[in-house]
Amino acid sequence: MKHTPKQYHSPSHHGAGVLNRAGKLLFIAGIVLVLCAVLCTAGCVEAPSDQIADDRAAETTDMSSQSTTPYIVLDVDPGCDDAFACFLAAKVLTEPDMYIASVGNVPRYLTAANLAVLDRYLDLKGKTALGAEKTLPGFDVEYDGFNGIDGLGNTADILAEACGFNESEYQFDYQNLDEIADELMCHDNITYLLTGSASTLAQLLIKKPELKNHIGKILMMGGGLEIVDTPYNTEYNFKGDMAALFVLLQSGIQIVVFPLDITVPNYVSKEDIAELKDTGAYPELTMILEYLGAVSGDGNYRVIDPDYAWESTPYPFPEGAVALHDAFPVIYVQNPEMFSITEKKIRIDASLMSYGRISVGESGFSVYVAEEMKDRNYINDLLLEAYTSEEVSA
Repeated sequence: MKHTPKQYHSPSHHGAGVLNRAGKLLFIAGIVLVLCAVLCTAGCVEAPSDQIADDRAAETTDMSSQSTTPYIVLDVDPGCDDAFACFLAAKVLTEPDMYIASVGNVPRYLTAANLAVLDRYLDLKGKTALGAEKTLPGFDVEYDGFNGIDGLGNTADILAEACGFNESEYQFDYQNLDEIADELMCHDNITYLLTGSASTLAQLLIKKPELKNHIGKILMMGGGLEIVDTPYNTEYNFKGDMAALFVLLQSGIQIVVFPLDITVPNYVSKEDIAELKDTGAYPELTMILEYLGAVSGDGNYRVIDPDYAWESTPYPFPEGAVALHDAFPVIYVQNPEMFSITEKKIRIDASLMSYGRISVGESGFSVYVAEEMKDRNYINDLLLEAYTSEEVSA
């Protein structure tokens, strides 16, 4: 059974891009933080090597002497592919103990509403929380509409109708960052999965710096070394809140990054989607896949010219295919041996036109980068298993 009955409290929305007086102060503070981060990385400040454990040893050795079972947090900004991260976690992988709706590629008022309906539709067992409403510098998000009007491929109302979701009966278990921080401080060996921008986690670490001692590792989808998805050869998650990203990189917490270089080539094909549709299960989720397949064509992803980073060419992405980027950290939790992981030192570009671009060098922040998924069909196999696992809760 689901935890306590919920009443829905819809977060207020005052219009994207509009900053109130408090927002302006946060903006100024955020700019100062970014400048400090730029100065730090100008000298290639790196995470101490003794804080970065070997990735294989990390999977077999307790990262906390007080707890052997990780407390799993999934911080999402749903978002179409976030929906499938939640779906796979709930049905066939390791389900998180907490789901957080954060600002990201979609405004927080939409991510909150979408997580609420996904909670009911998927019968999530973890508790739900309202994460950061603004980026660390204090910005609202100017949503580009890529994920549809509602952020879920125009299916939010259809999902709600399918599961009998009633907004008036829903309430998030944790209503703000303070409540989230207090709960996380009660746990050791936290595995923090991040599928959007780093806004919530960065603000949590600023509120409670000692929280970093409770987090064993961060698994984050973001960045692109050779494959990118913005007009300026960057990636949306890292570009969305780079100030927050610097907070994480400077924390000393072990970080595993799943860049576009691994998520894009391991796409779900049009034929795979047709196979899922033929099961007759979860037709609303299939609609999201078909929506993504329609908007993810040639030119959506690009390959950087190795000799001149400003130039790029379209990645040959198959028609009707879908890259479920945000599923990768969730898959890693249960099956890390499916991935080839390499320790690298990365730099983050803070210049105006290439804001958030990452590159690898001899100096920089030490992170682990997922470079290969060993079974090209693994995601589709998981989806098929999830589709045939059970019927959607009524």
